[in-house]
Amino acid sequence: MRSHVFAFLAAAVLASVAVVGRSQTAPDADGEHLRREGDELAAQGKWADAERRWVDAYSRTLPSVRDLTFRQPVDARMLDREALAAKVSDLFSASSGPSRDEADQIAYSHFGFFPRSTSLRSTSVAMHAEQTSAFFALDSHTLFLPSDGTVATATVDASRADTRNLVLQRGIVAHEMTHALTDQHFDLASLERWASADDDASNAVAALIEGDAMLAELVDRVGPNGRSLLRTSPTVFGFMTDLMMDAVRERGFGEAFDAAPLLLRERLMFPYVKGLAFCLSLTQDGSWTGVDRAYRDPPTSTEQILHPSKYATATRDEPTALRFTKDFPLPADSWELVKENTLGELQIKILLEPFFGIGGAMVAAAGWDGDTYRVYRKTGIEPAQSLLVWATTWDSQADANEFLQAFLRVFKPSDASPPPPSLGIPPRWKNYWSTDGGVSAVWRLDHDVYVIDRAPEESFRELQKWVKALGRRDKQFPARRVVTPTPPQK
Repeated sequence: MRSHVFAFLAAAVLASVAVVGRSQTAPDADGEHLRREGDELAAQGKWADAERRWVDAYSRTLPSVRDLTFRQPVDARMLDREALAAKVSDLFSASSGPSRDEADQIAYSHFGFFPRSTSLRSTSVAMHAEQTSAFFALDSHTLFLPSDGTVATATVDASRADTRNLVLQRGIVAHEMTHALTDQHFDLASLERWASADDDASNAVAALIEGDAMLAELVDRVGPNGRSLLRTSPTVFGFMTDLMMDAVRERGFGEAFDAAPLLLRERLMFPYVKGLAFCLSLTQDGSWTGVDRAYRDPPTSTEQILHPSKYATATRDEPTALRFTKDFPLPADSWELVKENTLGELQIKILLEPFFGIGGAMVAAAGWDGDTYRVYRKTGIEPAQSLLVWATTWDSQADANEFLQAFLRVFKPSDASPPPPSLGIPPRWKNYWSTDGGVSAVWRLDHDVYVIDRAPEESFRELQKWVKALGRRDKQFPARRVVTPTPPQK
């Protein structure tokens, strides 16, 4: 899926990079001719015809850019802007569903990512519908493009058929055609399913998929010397993209995007920006071999995306999988499990960012080694009451303590009261407190930091024992078997 924010980003990055070096494989002459025809049609405002030419052109030229061949023709369909937005909304809804949306809303609002009154479902759908310029549907292996060439209101005015608009829209076609190409080799739908039970791994997989397409788009956009981009320092690229994303945050890119909670905006930007730097870390030999290998052996955490050396080295730093080993001690008929998952380094950084800025949040979240949380909801009462139990583990005691201090500043309410006297906790222990919702605590044991929030007073001590009974191992996912997708039925 291609957001118009990143059409702007790709153009801005290339304007900042001097590209020199050896040429890639000689482009297909027929493909180049089709591309020029598409450019001419776009210059005349005939966007639908231009996009069809570009699809045909990239079917011929993209293999020399990405070092993969198309195994079957790409099914490309044109939709007007309204129909495209409706299709995005349908796909987004199908991938989540009301029950998952409600669970996410309860869990993420409990962490403090946004107020509980926020409608996560409607906000997410509105933002994705507004931001999506085109997309490749993994379920049907179909490419959907806007018939009027409108990539989005904040970036391109379809009535102005200037060179900037042309290049942006053509880049979007290249980006989505890259998804179509890699899908034919690595079955992207099965890759997403492979990580679907783990939010942090899902964000990492999205970064691989979008970072690959961003890089291919940039290589294509440069032209004959584009392959030199594969050797560009990911650190330099990352620095430039970070600066440009700061501009995106300040400039704003659409009403729904600007109004969305920070969590949704940052998760939308992450796969493109950090995924690009991650994929660049795998192409430093000038080839796509490392990226292809990553599809067969994917990253398992956003930590590996944010710090590519933790993925690419021989001794890969796999996250620690934590699990609660004992039965939940509160009555099952009174407390319903809403969500159990992993937050991960990316989302911890986002949680801390409003209080510490981007740099401070990155420092406090670095050193993450694994986490698991559960959010429960008390049944039969209104307004809903939720309970959070969260266990995290860190690379060192110093990392754990740094996170604990930062999280306390974020999480502890300013009007919190001391814990109830019945718990026998000295008032000077500021990491224990109580509110109308119950008793809360954040504490460290060695490399681990534990959180209990809004627990019933009478069950707090029992929950403390329960949350510390952790099983741990290196996080492992089932071996991924790549299945070649079935061509779409005409």
